[in-house]
Amino acid sequence: MNFYPLFFLGVVSLGWGMSLFRGPIWALVTYIFIYFNIPSHQWWGGQVPYLRWSLIAAIVMLLSSFIHSKKLTSEPWFWNKLGLLLLGFLVLMIVITPFTPDPARSWNRVYDFFRYVFVFFLINKIIVDFNGYRIVLTCFLFCTFYLSVLSRHYFQGSRLDGIGLVDASDANMLAALVLLILPLYVVFMLTEKGWRRILPLIGFIMVTNMFIMCASRGAFVGFIVQCALAIFLLRGRIGIWKSLVACLLVVGCMYLLMSPQYKSRLFGLEKGLQSKSVNMGSISAGRTEIWQYGLRMFKDFPMGAGGGAFQAMSPRYIPDSLLSGGERASHNTYLLVLVEQGIFGLLLFLYFLFCQFAIPVRLFNKLKLSKVPLKNKKPMYHLYAIIVGIAGFWSAAFFIDRLYFEGIYLVVALIPVLIRLLAEQVPAQRAMKLES
Repeated sequence: MNFYPLFFLGVVSLGWGMSLFRGPIWALVTYIFIYFNIPSHQWWGGQVPYLRWSLIAAIVMLLSSFIHSKKLTSEPWFWNKLGLLLLGFLVLMIVITPFTPDPARSWNRVYDFFRYVFVFFLINKIIVDFNGYRIVLTCFLFCTFYLSVLSRHYFQGSRLDGIGLVDASDANMLAALVLLILPLYVVFMLTEKGWRRILPLIGFIMVTNMFIMCASRGAFVGFIVQCALAIFLLRGRIGIWKSLVACLLVVGCMYLLMSPQYKSRLFGLEKGLQSKSVNMGSISAGRTEIWQYGLRMFKDFPMGAGGGAFQAMSPRYIPDSLLSGGERASHNTYLLVLVEQGIFGLLLFLYFLFCQFAIPVRLFNKLKLSKVPLKNKKPMYHLYAIIVGIAGFWSAAFFIDRLYFEGIYLVVALIPVLIRLLAEQVPAQRAMKLES
């Protein structure tokens, strides 16, 4: 047996053993590890037993939570607003599924989303303190770093396809994943001390290089959004000029490392947008034309066509010249929600996105007004990093389908965790956490 399957089986066995004897935090870490290294998506997958690894990992996590229930938070299961919004979106998916053109495919998407919601609430029960949060985040960073190491073997000199997660295997999707994780490397470098800064720095360099290998124009737009938001958030702490210079240095270094093909793609987009005789279809690789056909789907199914309906119906609406492999994705998360969950689904989803930023900002303002010194400011800095990460991700999601991507929900689940850790430091104002 090759080293990779042995490594996978060893880590999973150790993680599940610790889950049952030490606590559910290790079950959560093992679940994340499996998510990043699901055998069915690896070249060595045939060397390990064919199992529903993610399902088993979720069951182990739930079992460990029952065994070690005293190690869970005392908060009610449904105390946070983001989780309730996700649950509402899931209920909407269930309601419309029986009336969709392809109920079987829609039920598969319902199952996927049920898992996202289930793990979302478990995360908020399992992570009780900042040390537990740091363990979970370290797993995220390690798994992403591991992908960056593998990318050097998969890269063929053009774009980095065929590597990544089971739901993020092409270059655009992998680049969007990197946008989520990069700010977390940065916050580790800024908040840790001594040698603990070195490993995040190495990881940041490697993962940034993987991002460049993806050569994703949409992800680069998301990266620019991240830089702008980082300057805004840091303006009162390190100064607007220092934050601006830091972002320009990062962008400049990234530009120097870009391949000529990536630069050509970026400059081709810029020149095309500036041209009076612009052909948006060619610039967007057919996306704008696909979006127009997607709007026709919505017109026919204003209440939603069900999960997976866009690809299922694409041969009926989209010309053969734009189809790829018989079906075509929407290449726009928001259009995908509009077609598959209807107008009410889109409004609920947009409100879910809005709350990801509004709730932390409201907390920051209340902490500022309270004038109570925090004993541990690290949760605040990590919350900044997550906000920057999801801002870049949801910007890039305008050009790719990222509704059914578990990674974003795993990261967003950390927002209520950090809000609770911050609110616990202000006992007199503990009620403000309930608003999240």
